[in-house]
Amino acid sequence: MRWLFRILWLLLVVGLFALALLPYTQTLHQTYQNFIRARANTLNQPALEEIQPAPELETRPQLTLPAEEIDLAGETNDAFLTEVRNRAASNPQATLEWILSDASPGDRLRGMLEVVALWAASDAPTALLWLEENATGIARGETLHLGISLWSENDPQAAADWINGMANDPSKTTATSALLRNWATTRPEAAAAWVDQMQSGPIRRNAATTLVDTLFQVDPARATQWAFSEAIEQDHPELLNHSIAQWAKTDPQAAENYLLQIDAANTVPDAIQTYLRSLTQQDPDQAADWLLNLNPVNNPLYRNDLNSIFLEEWSQSDSIAASAWLGQADPGPERDAAIVGFATTMIEYEPAAVAEWTRVIEDPQTRNNWLTHTLEIWARSEPQVAREWLLTSELEPTLREQLTRQLTQPTNSE
Repeated sequence: MRWLFRILWLLLVVGLFALALLPYTQTLHQTYQNFIRARANTLNQPALEEIQPAPELETRPQLTLPAEEIDLAGETNDAFLTEVRNRAASNPQATLEWILSDASPGDRLRGMLEVVALWAASDAPTALLWLEENATGIARGETLHLGISLWSENDPQAAADWINGMANDPSKTTATSALLRNWATTRPEAAAAWVDQMQSGPIRRNAATTLVDTLFQVDPARATQWAFSEAIEQDHPELLNHSIAQWAKTDPQAAENYLLQIDAANTVPDAIQTYLRSLTQQDPDQAADWLLNLNPVNNPLYRNDLNSIFLEEWSQSDSIAASAWLGQADPGPERDAAIVGFATTMIEYEPAAVAEWTRVIEDPQTRNNWLTHTLEIWARSEPQVAREWLLTSELEPTLREQLTRQLTQPTNSE
């Protein structure tokens, strides 16, 4: 009994002692940590806090690359561009000369662009004149483009007058494009009038394309109208086709209405083909519906060769779907034209399939011409297979004899 009493008494004393030390637990823990750290320093061993798992890779600081010196603001501090700016502030021409003579090839262009941006803001004519006389290669085109672009934001007419005095070469084309991309956005009438006074030639054609592309972003109808005028007056139908192709993808109904308005079937028939090609590239099913609903009697846009254009274009992106469409088409002139379009694209790829389709063309002359052409192409790569097809296919005896004679004649002559 006495030993039980002693155990209970000991537990009571320990419990009271623990309660007395509880407020000092944090202090004692810190003292212990300090002791461990001091002992580790004495023994030249790492402290317990330092013996921890390595941090995750994503939390580790990244090394700074030697080429990227970070300034106090957190931005890349490029010593070369800093020196360029300092020099250009007092003498931009001398800075450009220094860049051309001393800068490395990798730094030369970006340094010149930096100087041009500063110089053109204060004296664009002098800056551009220096560039025209001294800049060469890629740097010439890039710096001229930047200088003219900056100048055109403040005084596009002055920039246009300066460009008029340039020599007629690719550099003038570059400068013209840079001007028009800004000018046609802010003052389209003045920009169009400036292009309209240009002489015919490659510079005007390039300028007209830039003008139409810029106008198109704001007013497709206006851009296409200007392109139509250029097509008629300057014999530049490619520009109208370019505009119609874009318009057919963004607003096909508006583009179709415009083609009707200008009587495209008689004035610019190629524009109708361009419209259909663009429509087919965008959505073949929509193009098929448009062509199917195009009234041959009442709609002046209708032409039988549109069926050829449609299948020729569709076969380039999905020949399987195009051939399936042919399989559902009714025999007649429209399907004959469509087969020709399919054959135009596929003859080099699948001459056997083309031969089967051209065999069912209803118009005799078209059938004979395309079968002959197809077999000649086919015989270049697979002469035996082509001859076997000719002997076993369902053809009129007279036509088979004619094709056999034409197919074997080049071999005999050799």
